[in-house]
Amino acid sequence: MGDDVETITRNQINQDMNMLIGSLQDEERPIVSPLAAMRLSITWPLLCIAAYSASVLWLALNYVPESDAFGNSLTFFSHMGTELGFFAFSFIFGIAISTGLYVPSLVYLSIPASVRNQSIILLNLKRLVKRLAVASLIINMAVAVAACTYNEILIGAAPFVLILSFIVMQVVISAEVTRYGIGGMMKKLTTLAKKI
Repeated sequence: MGDDVETITRNQINQDMNMLIGSLQDEERPIVSPLAAMRLSITWPLLCIAAYSASVLWLALNYVPESDAFGNSLTFFSHMGTELGFFAFSFIFGIAISTGLYVPSLVYLSIPASVRNQSIILLNLKRLVKRLAVASLIINMAVAVAACTYNEILIGAAPFVLILSFIVMQVVISAEVTRYGIGGMMKKLTTLAKKI
């Protein structure tokens, strides 16, 4: 993440967490819009699903009907039935991921922007999340493009790549939170945000 992360002291982490907790306990702080938190939580899953949807649309528009063993013409849905079934799961996983990201988004937005911009922890976590989101989005888009250009069967991998990307992101972020030693404090932030 950079040299600046290595120079953070335990005292700085404690001061930072106290500032974040204090900002959530401030009675004068405005309430966060649920729509703003929802917008933030659905962005990444929606972009991944949009890439796969565009891939399916491309495959459908460029499909040349084939014949089965009896000479009957196969429709796109008959030809790609299994793959489309798996692709449909990516919508379910996308909704599940968005739901899972809603509370962290609400916690993040509940902290005033002025505090977020001063917090060493949040600035570093935000940078990490952006990098992970961009990298995983590129991977999901690459699979979607490969389904169009290399092998259409790859569209069936959509839900697996999507959920694996999310799991990897969560593992890396959890490792970073553990590195800072703030797991318990993050739970306290979440509890405070839920009371809003």
